[in-house]
Amino acid sequence: MRQIGTVALDEAASLAERLAALANFTQDLVLENHRPGGRSVVWPHCANRDHGHPMTPLVLDGVAAWVCPAVSGEAAVPVGEFPSGSRR
Repeated sequence: MRQIGTVALDEAASLAERLAALANFTQDLVLENHRPGGRSVVWPHCANRDHGHPMTPLVLDGVAAWVCPAVSGEAAVPVGEFPSGSRR
């Protein structure tokens, strides 16, 4: 196993905040380290299929969720429940 980063989580943060921070850390690692054919990766794809950007992890109503960064709160999907087949 190869370590490619270190994550520090605030013990005083809520579980949802820590999960969102972990999702953000993971997303950064994927976007920085996975470039098939030299192309950038979009992960996870925005649930709004008209958008070409990745979703952003945020805490909404106490739940860590992936949301569309263009329209805050739009197309929110709880972290861990994003459909695996949601490719554009």
